[in-house]
Amino acid sequence: MRGMRFHPALLSICALAFASAALAQTQLKTKPYEPVQASYDRAVESDPALKARIEAIRQAVSAHMLAPLEAMISGGYVPLSCSNDPLAPCAPGQSKVIGKMQGRPADRLRTALCCEGEVPADVSRQDQEETVFGFFATALEENSVSAHPDIPGSACLPALAKFDHAKAEKAVQAAGIDPENLRVAGGDIPLREKPAEDAPVALNMKQGDLMPLVVELTMSIPAGWNSIALPKGGLGFTDQVGINELTPPAICFLKFPNGEWQIAFTIQRGG
Repeated sequence: MRGMRFHPALLSICALAFASAALAQTQLKTKPYEPVQASYDRAVESDPALKARIEAIRQAVSAHMLAPLEAMISGGYVPLSCSNDPLAPCAPGQSKVIGKMQGRPADRLRTALCCEGEVPADVSRQDQEETVFGFFATALEENSVSAHPDIPGSACLPALAKFDHAKAEKAVQAAGIDPENLRVAGGDIPLREKPAEDAPVALNMKQGDLMPLVVELTMSIPAGWNSIALPKGGLGFTDQVGINELTPPAICFLKFPNGEWQIAFTIQRGG
């Protein structure tokens, strides 16, 4: 209208509002990618000797008894420190070994799990053992077992996923996320077009689908909701549980000629 004038401060606020809205819309426009499905080799779950071994570990952890755990450790036990990046290799011979391989296997396990292989003077033996119990208890909570994806004949607790790393890398790049934010669906999870219970479903994720978790949003979403990059581009939202770590810390076993499963290596994350 003729003669209407806008205050400069008001113009500035409007400009910022439009810029923020545009940035939020830009954030929604992740690039399309080919869906990636993870699989688990669970054939070892039916092995009665492995079931008995895991139950023995459960009882030892519950009773806070380290001696039974020590008896289950292989003489060649290797403590591994692996990256949080699920695309990075993580297996004996491929990853960093914590501490020195000299000494008793039980001592290597205890010092690796508590203190990266180097025990500070102020960390007591009891504190070291409590860390071992905590690590094993966390692994047991998952209640799932599979073969290590790169080591046939192994068994890892919790189960470790096998997936196409090249496709996963493309999904990470398309979503614009850090690789450690790649997750896997633990069950069927509907992703909605908006972070609201009554919003239309944009995509139903199936168990085993890889889910790029987008955490650096310029838009605000309600607490308890997660934003996932959709294969078709853009974001889907969910407040459901079951968005699991793709590569969790784990205890891994190998079966020896006498039919006994022994703890062959452990996987810690963050190295």
